Amino acid sequence: MSATPKTPAPAPTPAAVSLDDFDFSGPGGGGSTGDPFADFSAPEPVKAPSAVSVEETQPLSFDDAFPGASDTQPVTAPADDVFDDAVTTPLTPAVSPAPAELPPGVHFQQRFTAAEAGKQPANWQGSYDFAKLTVTTENPRPGSEASLRFEKKSGQGSAFFTCHFPDAKGRVGVEFDLCCLSKNQYLLGIYFEHNENFRQSVHTVMHKSGETITLRLQGKSSPYDFGKWVHVKFRIDLNTGTVDGQVDGVPVAVNVPLLSMTEQSLPPSINTISIRDTLASEGVFMLDNLTVYKA
Repeated sequence: MSATPKTPAPAPTPAAVSLDDFDFSGPGGGGSTGDPFADFSAPEPVKAPSAVSVEETQPLSFDDAFPGASDTQPVTAPADDVFDDAVTTPLTPAVSPAPAELPPGVHFQQRFTAAEAGKQPANWQGSYDFAKLTVTTENPRPGSEASLRFEKKSGQGSAFFTCHFPDAKGRVGVEFDLCCLSKNQYLLGIYFEHNENFRQSVHTVMHKSGETITLRLQGKSSPYDFGKWVHVKFRIDLNTGTVDGQVDGVPVAVNVPLLSMTEQSLPPSINTISIRDTLASEGVFMLDNLTVYKA
């Protein structure tokens, strides 16, 4: 009696693969805790212009840069706002005349009337082909003929411009004129800081939420309208770590902490001006009459 051949068992059907089977919550993932664009509210760490670092897609939290100022929700960038590393093209710096002797007690002062229009001042560092920092004679503040214009009209990378000056210690005064013409919802601000450390800084951020525009001094808001020149003034006490700030003579920040919540040591001095943004930031603003002095 011959054996009846056995029918082979069918091969198991592969289980369907779902995106839910993958963990996107870790660093660089797309989940709620790893979304690289979940928060553009803090400036990115300093980097070489031609290199995109991991930190660019994982920016610091809003509270890191602006203590006590979390009164707005972060804006999530669309997925197609992922940009390749931008190729940078160095700008030709302007040839600046020898600096005039500063008045007693003044650590730094810069106006732009005598500077060459269309050029980046030689004492400012940073060059990109997607952002410009140049002297302009358009729309100057009353009583002036020129200003320093920052312009970035496409979010192709982060732009970081700096200017260094001698150490200002103890009680320090900071003043400047500002006019913002446009910006989107992402971070754009000017920082007076120690050694390019934004956690040890006084900062003025141009903030847009919907149709509402404000200036945020050390996280405290002041109403603002695009195209308006205003005078910003800070009094910094590096001994106590406190800051007072005002816009056009109106108090905005009163006795607020200088340090961020993650920084524990008071800066020994203020010696750097930085313009900071994020990958997706776009905007145009002008500065003039930059002054740092003993208060």
